Amino acid sequence: MSLLLLPLHALAKDSELDRQLRELEQSVPEGCQLLDIRETIRKRFTGSRLSTQDIESLDGMTIRSIGFLQVGVFDEDNPDENNSLYRFLNKIHFNTKEYVVAPQLLFEAGQALEPNVILETERILRTRDYFSMAFVVPYVVCEGQVDLVVVTRDSWSLEIDASFSRSGGDSSTGFGISDDNIFGTGNGFSVGYEQDAERRGMSYTFRTDHVLNSRVSTRLSYADKSDGENVIAELALPFYSRSSRWAGGIAHRDIGEDEIIRVKGDEVNRFRHETLYQEVFVGRLLHTAKYSTQRLLLGATNEEDTFYATEDTFLGIPEERGAKYPWVEYQYLEDRYAVYRNLNQIQRTEDVAMGITFGFRLGYGKAEPGKHGDVIRYIGNYQHIIGVGDDHLLSLELGVDGRDHMDSNGQDSAVWRSKVAYNIMQNVENRWYASLSYDAGQDLEQYEELTVGGIVGMRGYPTDFQRGQKRMIATIERRYYSDWHWFNLVRVGAVGFIEAGKAWDGPISDNNNVLADVGFGLRFSSSKVRVGNVVHVDIATPLVDKDGIDEYQLLIKAKKQF
Repeated sequence: MSLLLLPLHALAKDSELDRQLRELEQSVPEGCQLLDIRETIRKRFTGSRLSTQDIESLDGMTIRSIGFLQVGVFDEDNPDENNSLYRFLNKIHFNTKEYVVAPQLLFEAGQALEPNVILETERILRTRDYFSMAFVVPYVVCEGQVDLVVVTRDSWSLEIDASFSRSGGDSSTGFGISDDNIFGTGNGFSVGYEQDAERRGMSYTFRTDHVLNSRVSTRLSYADKSDGENVIAELALPFYSRSSRWAGGIAHRDIGEDEIIRVKGDEVNRFRHETLYQEVFVGRLLHTAKYSTQRLLLGATNEEDTFYATEDTFLGIPEERGAKYPWVEYQYLEDRYAVYRNLNQIQRTEDVAMGITFGFRLGYGKAEPGKHGDVIRYIGNYQHIIGVGDDHLLSLELGVDGRDHMDSNGQDSAVWRSKVAYNIMQNVENRWYASLSYDAGQDLEQYEELTVGGIVGMRGYPTDFQRGQKRMIATIERRYYSDWHWFNLVRVGAVGFIEAGKAWDGPISDNNNVLADVGFGLRFSSSKVRVGNVVHVDIATPLVDKDGIDEYQLLIKAKKQF
């Protein structure tokens, strides 16, 4: 395997990394074993699933000291990255400060090493957008003692966005700037402007996962648009780790947007939707064992949905809806994580929650308008991921989101979701993926209806080509995760796919055929920019029900998965 695929490149003796290593080595006592950090990380990459034997073999040893090793965005000792542009970008980039990383660790010097705690710390650090990789590895082993080093590599967090599109004589433009790691503090800020034929406005967002280097997170967002204002304010102390005893938070979201209803590629209705969501909660750890965690949350929520007609409203608008209710939620999580690569990302380390993850929320309170009576509100999610060896992964997902009024009169909207997916990992580069999903709803409003077409599924058909209260989609994909690394910036993948599915049982159109399409696509993921987005470029052609639509559909979209 090429060293360029590894998080640490083989560096020259005078590199910044080697200088940091020499500083760590100065404190090594005589008679202790000094480990090669780069070789330790390299050995973890033994295939699709990463090995953590180096940490598990040290169970029970005393942690003598903790060091920090930071790798820059661009490796100047790699000939492919040693150029004037990348050196300049390294100079203007602020690496994440050590005082930002240290409070996020779940272990301290002097404690006995627990492999589960070390590996959970790695998972927490890898959720940070400003890191492209994070590992905790041993570098000195003495009799009964071990020195650990936290190895992190920064991602490029400053982004400038610009967009322009023109369709049907109307144009839209947008530009903005964002930084998810301002001056290496781990705090993020973005500002942007958008304008189209219907509205224009500015938006501002600030967020951080560690307010003042604590474990409190916050998100503040404000958008001033020509047709109204959007406000989001959230503050929470989450269950930071599986052993966290308490959690709590408060949230306020006031958002407005146009709901566009499409059928067979045509817009048939449009209306304004204003959503107000307010919530406060507190959570308590119930029980933790070696492989499981149970939690209980109590909270209160206020939901309000208000609708307004526009000049393009032809089929009416939904009735105003709201609910105020206290609720209780139970969570069960199995601590059976596995580390993969080339699963949902390209050449990235990915933590997968094996076993069962379950949560169910039940609330009861007052509904608005009052004529519908009191409401029972319920939200549930179940996921079970099973690994068969290192090369097979089976996932089962179930979910429900609904309400039941004492005097419903057709207002009991609910959606039940199910999905089974299977990954076959032939080798590091070649994979098969198959999935089957079935969703069913009741009393759904126009904007809640289940659709197929476009990025939702059935890529050979226009967005929302079919809609209804039931939906089925089956997909088979042949995936290829290449080792191409364009300009040492962009990873590349490819996929071929075939899909079948339909949506039905809707008031607008119930006479829907089973659709089918076939296509191929490319996947692009930056190795230097913050983790998360994979750009999809798909071309698909419909196989049935082709009248009135283009022979080929081109879709370009950034998603969280391959």
